[in-house]
Amino acid sequence: MALTSTTYPTSVHRHIGDGPQVIKTYNPTAATTYTIGDFVVVGTTGRLTAQGTDQTAITGIVASTVDNSAGANDNTDKMVPVIVKGNVWVDFLISDSVYLGIGIGTQCTIAGDSGTTCDEGQSVANISGATVLPFTSLSIQAATTSAAAKKALFYFKGQGNTGYWA
Repeated sequence: MALTSTTYPTSVHRHIGDGPQVIKTYNPTAATTYTIGDFVVVGTTGRLTAQGTDQTAITGIVASTVDNSAGANDNTDKMVPVIVKGNVWVDFLISDSVYLGIGIGTQCTIAGDSGTTCDEGQSVANISGATVLPFTSLSIQAATTSAAAKKALFYFKGQGNTGYWA
């Protein structure tokens, strides 16, 4: 469900730009389609799976759609490009109480609201008391009266099984 929003936050600092990004490729899981913007993790088998848990680490964000729906595990013809560090456009979950507003530099986590607005583990949110904070806001958005998803610009710091060392 990631990257489905078509609206933007109040202010986006586009002058910061969309790059640079670090992109790595990973083995796909059998019978799986990866969609641009999906938050993914590398499992113990070395294959990508969708993140389904809030406030946990991710390997990265899928950079382009890959259809391995008819393919096998580790299909080298269907390697999945994943952004493991850099500026990214992702879905941002916001509301008036749980999912707070953001400003430039706000540290954010991974969240979802059981698919009502965003699937679990598939959007960025500002949640008070969160300890896993892989995203830094490059956008501004005040809280809204009801849950909404906005397409916002964030810096993804990278974490998890990225194989990237700064």
